[in-house]
Amino acid sequence: MPLSAEHRKTLLYYRQESLSLELKSIIDLRSREGQAKLIKAVHALYNRNGGVLLIGFSNSGEAVGLAQEILSEYTQDNAQTIISRHSTPLIEIELDFLEADNFKCPVIIVPSGVRIPISVKRGLTDQSDGTTHLKVGEVYFRTLSANGTPSSALFKTTDFSELLDVCFRNRGAEIIQLLRDVQWASMKNNESEVTDEEIGRSSLADFDKFFQAELEASPLAQDRIWLLKALTMKVAVTPLSPLTQRSPTEQLLNRVRSSNPNYTGWPVWLDSRGFHDQSTRPHVTNNGWNTLFNRDGWDGSPELEMLRVEPSGRLFLRRVLQDDLNTERPRGTVLDPLLLTHRVVEVIAAGTSILRGIGVDEETDAIFAFEWSGLSGRQLNAWTDITAYFRDQRAHDNSAVSIVRVPVSTSPWEVADFVAKAVDPLFALFEGFEMPKFNIEQMVSRVVKNSL
Repeated sequence: MPLSAEHRKTLLYYRQESLSLELKSIIDLRSREGQAKLIKAVHALYNRNGGVLLIGFSNSGEAVGLAQEILSEYTQDNAQTIISRHSTPLIEIELDFLEADNFKCPVIIVPSGVRIPISVKRGLTDQSDGTTHLKVGEVYFRTLSANGTPSSALFKTTDFSELLDVCFRNRGAEIIQLLRDVQWASMKNNESEVTDEEIGRSSLADFDKFFQAELEASPLAQDRIWLLKALTMKVAVTPLSPLTQRSPTEQLLNRVRSSNPNYTGWPVWLDSRGFHDQSTRPHVTNNGWNTLFNRDGWDGSPELEMLRVEPSGRLFLRRVLQDDLNTERPRGTVLDPLLLTHRVVEVIAAGTSILRGIGVDEETDAIFAFEWSGLSGRQLNAWTDITAYFRDQRAHDNSAVSIVRVPVSTSPWEVADFVAKAVDPLFALFEGFEMPKFNIEQMVSRVVKNSL
């Protein structure tokens, strides 16, 4: 499917390579070498479970564009033919274009859902000088170098476990569902609610202090004070086996960026180092990386969001939700239960992925603490999906907190029960509303497949 408006927005402001995003300054499809570059990049992204290839951008994310004679070769049929001729199994890619800095740049969207690794079906040799660009049977994979920089390279034996894990997760969704139920039942018999509650609330309190310090350094304008009372979601993620790293290094941010699945166009724990607006770039304070978005977005709507990453592995997020940012609805009147559930799915799925990516022990658990505020007087209204109906149930309390223990090893397909536990205390404030499990599982599928 073509780029969504939200994904397109992010690529306009955020263009740094990750395991699911590759940048190429030039790929000339008229040459064998250029065709091989396209095939290698697409294969590597697909074997990593899909992603996006941006062409006409430097490694730093700057748009450099393509000559018109090269750009004219980028048609859906031509790109798909090149991929199909040299790939087994066959996959369907999507060609789109991104207008950036007055350049029209090709975007190749590579599907997710790898079950069998894609490999080179037919070799590719340059007849003019005999250079072999592709060999039959070669497998390419997106991987991380020692310093956390992502790249596409020939598959190595050290990549085997990661590739196998990706394929297993896509093939074994039903098996995973069964294992998830068993695992969750076992966890409930062993968890300590008091300890989890204390950890979660303590981390949320810490985050409040960090947020207040940021606002003192970058105060809200008078006409933005209302954002402090708007519908807001706060998240604190605390691994029970913290990392021993002591300093907030750039490598830590590299690993966060590379392991972030970027399920939406404006993902949680977004790496904004490449943003033009320097005020939105991460900075080190109180032994952690802080990022504050205190500005108007590209569409004119106000933004108030803070992210924090600590060397211990703690992750924090504070975001004013969209229900109060759309001028089509009066502020403070609605909460979209589908959109909110989507955000919680994204937080848990991306949070566990990031924890694994930065090196947190997969045999341990993490405490996900959620706090929502600005609830009083709102009613449930699925304004993002006109086909969905929810009774006009209203909230009287102004805030809700939920604490959920999640195994760090949890795959994206396994998060439904944890999402249900996270949102239950919130939705209960709306006259006892319960989100059906089917809706949550459907949302998990949509988020993980990037199809919202």
